[in-house]
Amino acid sequence: LEPERRTGSFLMDGEAQAQAQATATLLVVGGSKKVDWDNVFRGASTSTGHAVHVEVAAWDELSLVSYGDCGRVVAATPRNTSFTPDFLLIRSACRGIYGQDYRNLLYAFAYANVPSVNSLESLLVCQEKPLIYSRLLRLKYKLGADFPLIDQTYYPNWKTMTFAQQFPLVAKLGTVHAGFGKMKINDEKEFDDLSSLVACQGNYLTTEPFIKWDYDFRLQKIGSHYRSFQRTSDNWKGRGMGSRDRDVELTEKHKMWLEEVSATLGMDILSIDGVHSETDGKEYILEINDSAIGLVERHLENDLENIRELVLLHMSQALEKKNHGTTDALPSDVATLQQRLAAAEEQVTLLRVQLANTQKANVPPVPAKSAGLFSFLW
Repeated sequence: LEPERRTGSFLMDGEAQAQAQATATLLVVGGSKKVDWDNVFRGASTSTGHAVHVEVAAWDELSLVSYGDCGRVVAATPRNTSFTPDFLLIRSACRGIYGQDYRNLLYAFAYANVPSVNSLESLLVCQEKPLIYSRLLRLKYKLGADFPLIDQTYYPNWKTMTFAQQFPLVAKLGTVHAGFGKMKINDEKEFDDLSSLVACQGNYLTTEPFIKWDYDFRLQKIGSHYRSFQRTSDNWKGRGMGSRDRDVELTEKHKMWLEEVSATLGMDILSIDGVHSETDGKEYILEINDSAIGLVERHLENDLENIRELVLLHMSQALEKKNHGTTDALPSDVATLQQRLAAAEEQVTLLRVQLANTQKANVPPVPAKSAGLFSFLW
C-alpha cells in the first residue's frame, strides 16, 4: 500500500472521523463462498455502541501492511482499497494442500495485535501439527486415561526414520488437511520406501498406530454451543461417497474434552476428531481443528448465528479495552486466562520437583526466579 493511503486511513475531517468512531470493522478471512457474511452480521452492533461493518476476503485476495509506530494494520480487499480492521474472524486455513502458505499475512495481524476469533496465539500454534500435539500431550499428562490421545512419533527428517514401533501405522507428512499427505504403512519394507519419498519432499513426518475403527467422531464447540457427530465410511480415512454421518448426544466426557482443549489452547471455535476402535471398543483422539472448521450443512444457519454471537461478544470486549486504554491488559476471555493458569501451575509443579530432588541430594536449593513463572502468565 502506498504511504498516502496510510495517511488517508488515519487523518479524516471531523464528520468522517465521528462516523468512523461509531463503526467497527470486522474482517472475515476465507470460509465457504456459500456464506453471505454481510447478511450474517446485518444490523449487528457491539455493546460499546459500534455498528459492525464487514469486510470479506480470501487469503490470496488480501494485501496488507502492519505499522509498529501506531500498532495498526492497513488492509486492502477486492471490495475496499484501504481500511483498518478492528477484529478478525479466521475461517480458512493459512496453508493448503497445493503449497499455499499465507502465514506471513497471519504474522502481520499478530504483529499489530489485532484481536480475533480464535486467538492469534492459538492460530499460530495450529500452523504446525507437532505444536498442536505438544499441547494435547500436556492434557494427556494432566488427565491420564480420561484423555485418550493417540500415541504419536515425530521424525524431523527422513534420516531419523530408521525404526518404527509397530505396524500397521498411519504416516502423516507435514501439516496437511482433509486426508491429504496421509498413508497407511503395513510393514518395514513400506516404511523404508516412504522414507525415500520424505527425503525428496524435505518435511517432517509423524506416525501413529493404525486403528481399525467402526466409526469416527467429531466434537464441535462454538462458544458455549456444542455438537457431536458420528460417521461411518468404507474408506479408512473416512472420506468418499460411502461416508454417512449423524448427530449424536454429547456426553459429559466429550464436553470435558472440548472444554479442556479450549482452555489449554485458547480456542473458542474448535473441533476434536477421533475414532472408535472396533477391536478394543475404546475411543482415540486423533487431532483438533481451529476456527476454520467445516460446518455441517443441516446446522449451518444455527452455527453461523452462534459464530455471530461469539464474535460480537469478543469484539465488544476488545473495543471496551481499547476505549479505556487497556489494550495491553490480560485478555478477558476465560479460555485464555485458563490457558495461562494451567501453564503457571505446570511450572510450579516442575519447580517443586526440582526443589525436592535438590533437597534429597543435600544441596542447598537455588532460589527460583519469579520472573520465570510470570513469563508463562504473560
